Amino acid sequence: MYRYAECAVDNSRVRVESYLETFPGSEAAFKAANNLSIDNCLSTGEMRFSESLFRGGVYDVLYRKKFQKDGPRDLSAVPAIDYSVGSDVKVSGDAQSKIALRQIADCTVRKAPDASRALILSAVASNAEANAFGQIAPSMGPCVFEGSKLTFSKSVFRGVIGEALYRLSVGASQPTVAAKD
Repeated sequence: MYRYAECAVDNSRVRVESYLETFPGSEAAFKAANNLSIDNCLSTGEMRFSESLFRGGVYDVLYRKKFQKDGPRDLSAVPAIDYSVGSDVKVSGDAQSKIALRQIADCTVRKAPDASRALILSAVASNAEANAFGQIAPSMGPCVFEGSKLTFSKSVFRGVIGEALYRLSVGASQPTVAAKD
């Protein structure tokens, strides 16, 4: 999936960025992801995939391409990201849980930026990935809303960590404008 995401980014960057503007799990997201089907990215046959895993893979690829060598380490001053943008459409599953998962990932990345970076720069299913998950886990606890119960796989959590890390890193690398008195 990650190799496919990398190929899609390399071959259709504008369409990939358009896809990422859709709300996760929406009809528009599925349509945009399907429109990114690139035969050159497949060695043989057909591929069926989860839109959320593809989205996570794309964010991993984008982070590596832009921030692998020198990603921002301090994300504390980045303004809050509104993860609910675009959620007013028909969504596969519950839009609120998709928003909450991204908010938890955002909070976790802000608390553990180095471990989040290590996770996204690690190979999937590697010892480095397992170590990074171990370092991130303690930071995630305080980010979960009291009384909330979310269940997700490691691959989904890696994907939303990648999304939050990329979006926060882009925010941190934007020039700031001094406020006028």
